[in-house]
Amino acid sequence: MLSRALRILPNDIATHVVTLLLACFYQLDVVQNARLLDDLTDPEPATAYNAELHVFNATVLTVLQQIINSAGLALVSGFLHVLVIHRVDFVAMSRPGLELLTMFLARAYELRGHQDPEHIPTEEELTQWHVVFNDLFTALQHQLVVLFPSTRIYARGSSMLVPSLPDQHVWQFLVMLAKHGDPQPHHVGIVAGARDTIMRTFREVRNQEALDAADLKCKDNSLMLLLEAVGIDPKDIQL
Repeated sequence: MLSRALRILPNDIATHVVTLLLACFYQLDVVQNARLLDDLTDPEPATAYNAELHVFNATVLTVLQQIINSAGLALVSGFLHVLVIHRVDFVAMSRPGLELLTMFLARAYELRGHQDPEHIPTEEELTQWHVVFNDLFTALQHQLVVLFPSTRIYARGSSMLVPSLPDQHVWQFLVMLAKHGDPQPHHVGIVAGARDTIMRTFREVRNQEALDAADLKCKDNSLMLLLEAVGIDPKDIQL
């Protein structure tokens, strides 16, 4: 229904609808109930949540991605600003929330790199983007480590080895965050904020602690992409 409505609405009204959705994003069930995935002792609520999330991704998140991928930098900054000022710290704790933030960062990265000739950003738009990006970073920098589902699961006392898949969207978000950031303060802040998970994952990769070869490769690739984005040579890491 949302996709059909946005196709027939005038651009200004469609933009208003998306803005309202972003302002209320923290109230959505898929955001409010995201912590159900952190409880490995009772799989039924998590199964029901995943079914709801699948529908949400197909009907809402996909539509938002299409809109974001066709937007200019001014609109991307405006949309992201709406998320930032409406409990982005809570939104980011959910998979759909963090994936949405990653979409904004990925589109802005394309636009800043002049990869879309139809939307070349002006100096004013670039300045506006930097302001919004810094607001996002400031809002999230002190909770980066708990964005990882594995960190939250281990904090609940679980002794089971958590696979790489639940964390994958967090690594992708941090990579995009680092690509927009500067060595000071952003790269330093990312490494400091996610240090415990970075070191745990580095140790798991070194000791080959994973469910299988594919899981180990996924952990290694995710870690290496982030280290590259923040300018750290893995050889310099000491456990």
